[in-house]
Amino acid sequence: MLDTELCSCRYTTVDAGGYQVSWGAYAYRRGLEYSLTSDDPAITLFLQLRGLGERIASDRGDTRAVRAGHANLAVTPATTARFEARRDVDGATFEVLFSRRYFTGLAMRHPRLLEHFAHALEQNRFAALPASVPITPEMWGIAQRLQRTPDAGRAGSLLLESTVTQLVALLLGQ
Repeated sequence: MLDTELCSCRYTTVDAGGYQVSWGAYAYRRGLEYSLTSDDPAITLFLQLRGLGERIASDRGDTRAVRAGHANLAVTPATTARFEARRDVDGATFEVLFSRRYFTGLAMRHPRLLEHFAHALEQNRFAALPASVPITPEMWGIAQRLQRTPDAGRAGSLLLESTVTQLVALLLGQ
């Protein structure tokens, strides 16, 4: 949880080893500025549940908006980025942030499904679906189920992994 006069974020995160599942709400007030430097690429599957969508920034400088009710999978290379809120923005997201090692293993097991993203990761370049896809009722159900299934020991982690994999398949299968 983070509360300042310019930013309020309330997120829950479950660390599953090779990936993190996070969900919550954010509110940015006009005037908020921050910069972010990342030494590692980010591989993120996200669902914009409500509010103004996140922007996916590419290494070429273009951006893609993700509207409420839509989802995408993106590989963002190591980068330095700057964010400025030019107006009040609030919303809620559900995200899965994969480690490089975990995602590479997943791509090796499912090459046809993930090869575009795996190549981008190898070449340290941006990749995302050409357009964000609508969140299906089944995807909504998975996100809700994952929010109700925090760490439940070894059996729970296996359930979590299979459910995250199902979410990836549903997103890329559209």
